[in-house]
Amino acid sequence: MFYFLDENFYIWRCDNKIVSMANYRVIDDQAKISHVYTPEDERRKGYIAWQNHAFSLGYTAVAEAAAIENELTHVCSSYSELVDAGIWKLRTYAAYMVQPSRSNWKKQISHIKECKRRFDSEYFNIYGVKLFEDGVVEAHTAWMLDDYDDRPGNKGKPIITNKDQLIKVISRINRNDLPVHVHSIGDAATKFVVDAIEQSQKKTGIKNARNTIAHLEIVDKKDFARIGKNHIIACVAPLWCPSVGQYIKTEIGFIGKERSKRLFPVKSFINAKALTVFHSDYPSSPSAAIPETIFRAVTRYGSSYGPSSI
Repeated sequence: MFYFLDENFYIWRCDNKIVSMANYRVIDDQAKISHVYTPEDERRKGYIAWQNHAFSLGYTAVAEAAAIENELTHVCSSYSELVDAGIWKLRTYAAYMVQPSRSNWKKQISHIKECKRRFDSEYFNIYGVKLFEDGVVEAHTAWMLDDYDDRPGNKGKPIITNKDQLIKVISRINRNDLPVHVHSIGDAATKFVVDAIEQSQKKTGIKNARNTIAHLEIVDKKDFARIGKNHIIACVAPLWCPSVGQYIKTEIGFIGKERSKRLFPVKSFINAKALTVFHSDYPSSPSAAIPETIFRAVTRYGSSYGPSSI
């Protein structure tokens, strides 16, 4: 079984097929994804396979990172049906996407609130709203303060470019009693998001909304204290931070040795008194093993994914 979740689509492997949830169709390994509907029974099979896998790793609760607006009701309905049938026992806390650049972003927030009202239960809960500020280092789409080493003149780019708009969106989300969960990889992206959350707090007076910034691969030194001061949860991926092996060699190729020394700075967040949590981002990480996550956070060493490397 294989379960995949990213900013564009969910995929799970079920009965030797790949099923695209957001784009609603069964595809093979080489096919391009298009927008067609995935039957509800296929969706439920994938959820159950994922639940069994999560239980096998020792998880009793997980966070689901994103679902786009046109799939939100389908996703929530599937969870709700499994909960009502007594099948779903993996406590799932979901953050669903809003796209601030779209004219209907307020409607998107209202849709999430309505789904929360309809579908929240003991085992499924919509806890927040997902935003994306940049991409990833390996695609040169993470937004950096300095140029990529292998592409002079290229700093990546932001997804949300208007800070006033981002402040407005965060403020509205927090006033609806929801936190934001923001994907931010590069140091420029994180600085931009921290600025926006800081200004939003001044605007709304809401100081502890449990807003979260996820990934935080490269962070400007000035921003650790700001993250702690503004009660922002630092959600970091220790599985991605080994200082040896192919991963670090790959990152050095993109951003150089100096920046690669400070990837995913877990201890710096702790020292800054920021509330620091770990995530696996599975299966972007091939493992979600809890012992492996802790081992890598402490040692920054790992020869392979999974508990066998400990």
